[in-house]
Amino acid sequence: MKLHFLDIKILKEYIYSKEVIDLLDFFEKFTIIPPEGINSNYYSNKNELFNPKNLILSIIFKKRVFLEDNELLELNDIIPNLFIVSNEISNWFASRIFEINLFKQKINNNQIITLSNFNVENLFFKLLEAFYRDIQNEFKQKESRNILGNKGYFVGSNVVIGDNSKVYPFVYIGNNVYIGNNVKIYSNVSIYDDVYIGDNVIIHSNTTIGADGFGYTDNLEKIYQIGGVVIKDNVEIGANVSIDRATIGYTFIAENTKIDNQVQIGHNVKVGKNCRIVSKVGIAGSARIYDNCILAAMSGIKDGIKIGPNTILAGNTLATKNLEPNKIYAGYPPKEFSKHFKDLAIIQKIIDSYKKNEK
Repeated sequence: MKLHFLDIKILKEYIYSKEVIDLLDFFEKFTIIPPEGINSNYYSNKNELFNPKNLILSIIFKKRVFLEDNELLELNDIIPNLFIVSNEISNWFASRIFEINLFKQKINNNQIITLSNFNVENLFFKLLEAFYRDIQNEFKQKESRNILGNKGYFVGSNVVIGDNSKVYPFVYIGNNVYIGNNVKIYSNVSIYDDVYIGDNVIIHSNTTIGADGFGYTDNLEKIYQIGGVVIKDNVEIGANVSIDRATIGYTFIAENTKIDNQVQIGHNVKVGKNCRIVSKVGIAGSARIYDNCILAAMSGIKDGIKIGPNTILAGNTLATKNLEPNKIYAGYPPKEFSKHFKDLAIIQKIIDSYKKNEK
């Protein structure tokens, strides 16, 4: 995977705040990452990530911010050194960020800039488009190659395929992709740009890794997606699964998780270790599923929802609120398993009583 950087002049074009412009004069290039940070281990261009002349930026314009992601993932290596925050939520963000122990240790030298009378959301969308167009131009200038053409699969630029890995015919592998050791990728799998796949991973036929997340403005203008996907060791992914790329940062599947056929995982979703996700589950963008969860067939998770560790969703459950750990849930809205079926029994008694009185 590669984290993309742009010339700092592009950021200056969109910001009219002298306070921010003066701050930017020190930097040469910039990138955008989520407020909770990223783990540098997944990126090939670590020299750019750790270059003090490069700005690591996060743009905050809504309250869905997951600063406690270190509970789910590894300790992040990189967090933003500048936060541009919408004026409407600046107080909330400042109080929220200092609640997190990880940030208390790291935030001392970081800047939080509030922009008044400025559409921070629009700034974010414009910068995403600038990144997207720069990325497209970069690869137009490079000729991708169809290596091992007699075996019938396509490989883009900056691709690493580890030892003893097997790629079957009619697979597409895009640019900036890392594939670990002992990986099996079956026919007709599509792996888009900026994907990291660990060791001992199995991906079954017709699965797509890294397609654009579903993002549009209120005017149905496309919100460009420039992030990637990280799939850790010993994950198995069934047939006809879709795992969307992140808007920024990465969609994440942790070690030893098993995903059945026909599952949809949206942009910026984080799935913990040892999870089992059964057929036709749908997980909307930015949801968090912590370790050791089971999502039974045809269950769904609303965007931004957290599912605590060791939680089970029964079949057809729709999670519309954060769910506590170590419990079994069923139904819509989700209730604890025993209460759900007690309520169904009461409802059935009411229906039976009504029918009896009608006669």
